[in-house]
Amino acid sequence: MENVEIIKTENDYRQALAQFDELVDAEPGSADAAERDRLAVLIDNYELRHPSHDIWFKNPNRGEV
Repeated sequence: MENVEIIKTENDYRQALAQFDELVDAEPGSADAAERDRLAVLIDNYELRHPSHDIWFKNPNRGEV
């Protein structure tokens, strides 16, 4: 899966979410955890500009983020 550098489109957003899902349980301090945290910032910034998307983090079926 290609690394997301910036989220401009819905497709970029979905790709970032998929990558985040893969890294959600990354070992603290690892490169994967750093990538997960970077994706979280990108996702959050996109959701601030597109408020209808922030429900992803609030969905109780997703677990804690």
